Amino acid sequence: MPHIRRTGAGRSKPPGRRPRLLRSLVSGAAIGAGRALGACGSRLSVIGERLFCGPDAGGRPGQDAELRRALEEGQFFLVYQPTFDLAGMQVSGVEALLRWRSPHGVVTPGQFVPELERSGLIVPVGRWVLGEACRQGAAWRAGGRDVPVSVNVSACQLVEPSFVEDVRRALSSSGFPPELLTLEITETAILAETERSAARLEAVRRLGVRIAVDDFGTGYSSLAHIQLFPVDALKIDRSFVSDMLGGREAGALVHTLVQLGKALGIETLAEGIEERSQLTHLQGEECATGQGYLLAEPLAAEELERFLDRWSARAPLGTP
Repeated sequence: MPHIRRTGAGRSKPPGRRPRLLRSLVSGAAIGAGRALGACGSRLSVIGERLFCGPDAGGRPGQDAELRRALEEGQFFLVYQPTFDLAGMQVSGVEALLRWRSPHGVVTPGQFVPELERSGLIVPVGRWVLGEACRQGAAWRAGGRDVPVSVNVSACQLVEPSFVEDVRRALSSSGFPPELLTLEITETAILAETERSAARLEAVRRLGVRIAVDDFGTGYSSLAHIQLFPVDALKIDRSFVSDMLGGREAGALVHTLVQLGKALGIETLAEGIEERSQLTHLQGEECATGQGYLLAEPLAAEELERFLDRWSARAPLGTP
C-alpha cells in the first residue's frame, strides 16, 4: 500500500467566510465555565489543573533527574496508533505517542508526562518527539508509503518563542512533507496565551502543517475559540465516545460536534473507539475519522508497517 489518503473535510474555512448565522450560534455556545490561565516567564500555570511548566512549578526532584537522564540517554521512544476513515475503513494516518523505556520497564505517558510539564522538560522532549516523528514519516515515505503523522504539542511548547522554528527545523532536517504532518493542540494549550498562540499556529499552518484540537469538549473554552484559530480537525474526546450510547448529553454532544465540523469544513475524529456498537454509531453520525483499540492499538514502527500491509489486503470495507 504505497499511499495513505487523508480523508475528512480538509482545511477549515477562514472565519470571515463562515455563514453569519453559524458564527452567531457558535459564538454563543459554551462547553464549560471558567478557567484561569497565567504565564510568568518560562512557567505556565493552569489553576485547577495539573499543568505547570518551568522550574518553579514544583514536582518530584527524583523523577525530574530520571527524566533528564532519560532524554540524555535516549530512553524515550515512539509508538504509532493508526487512525481510520470511518466511511471506507481505510487507514488515514497515525498518531505518534510517547513512551519511556526506564531501567524499571516501559512507562506510559500518564506516569511521567505531568512531571515533564511541571519541570519544563516537556519542551526539549517535545522537540525530540517532533523531530523523531518527522524522521520516521520520511523513512516510511522513502520506502514507498505516504503516512500522515499527528504529533501532540503541549501548552509549554506552544508558548516557547522557538516553537515555529522547531517545527520548521524538524520538517527541513527530515525532508518530511509538511502537508503530511498534523500538530494536535489541547484546548488548554490554545487558551494559554490566546493571541500569541493563534499567531504561532497560523505561522505553522503557513508552512503547510495541519492543526487539530485534541480532547475537544473537555476543556472550558467556548466554541467561539474555533473561529480564532486555524483549525483543520477536532478530536472528540474518548469520554464522550464511551458515554454516547448510554448518556443523552454525551450522545447529543457527539452529534453536535460532527455537524459543527461539517458546517465549518473541519474534520472530526473520534477517540477511544473500543466497541463495535460505538463504531457503528459514529459511522451513522458520519464522523469522518476515528481511532481506538477496537481498530488498532499503538504499534512500533516496524509493527505498523506489517499492520498496514495486512489491512490493505482486506476487503475495502474491512472492519476489525
